[in-house]
Amino acid sequence: MDKSDEALPPLPVKAETITWLKERLSAGPQRIASLVAEWCGGQQTQSKGTIVWEGGRDGTNGRLLAEMMAARYVLGVVALPDDAGCYCWQLPPGQQ
Repeated sequence: MDKSDEALPPLPVKAETITWLKERLSAGPQRIASLVAEWCGGQQTQSKGTIVWEGGRDGTNGRLLAEMMAARYVLGVVALPDDAGCYCWQLPPGQQ
């Protein structure tokens, strides 16, 4: 077996990051793009009558996208499309 075929261990993730993501997803599925923008220091804006998060860059506020992705792995978050075809993250059944 080639070393590239082996699964890499998950990155260390802070409890605060897991808590942040779990809180956001506890109300139900959330669009991935909005979660990423909020995590990375984006701004809230209004779009089509809804408040959304836009902008933000990886690491500019001291938060790295890789850490949020590791928290997603720890929580067992699943991705699924919403009615508009935008992908959302959702906590697995029993964790909501």
